Amino acid sequence: MKEEVFVITFNSALTIPFKIAEVFGKFESTDFSIKIDIVNKKDFIKFLNLSKYSVVIADKDTANKLVELLPNWYRICKVAEGKNDTYYLLAKKKFILNKKEFSYLIKSWNFGVDELKDPAVLKMMEIKDLNLKFFHCKG
Repeated sequence: MKEEVFVITFNSALTIPFKIAEVFGKFESTDFSIKIDIVNKKDFIKFLNLSKYSVVIADKDTANKLVELLPNWYRICKVAEGKNDTYYLLAKKKFILNKKEFSYLIKSWNFGVDELKDPAVLKMMEIKDLNLKFFHCKG
């Protein structure tokens, strides 16, 4: 049975690299699948108290609050920049310690970021005005 890795964010555009990796079958041969929840930014911190989430993609202020308030969450890398903010991928310590799954999640993100450079992928995924610049996660 596949383990589900739950990701939460408040901006659906921030999930594009994961969606590309999923479309290209990057999760087919793994022991886990990614489930993404997108919530309203003002409700975001409330959702983080739920234990099901392993990964968060959040803006700088939210990431800082999360790391400050919950000692089992760690900022892993900068994943995107927009006009007004920088976005980070954060993960729970328990997930980070699962090196196989954590490594595969990061590789999948990076694959999606690479594929965003291909105009055919942008067209296939119906991505038009991408107001974010995505970065590889060095983990």
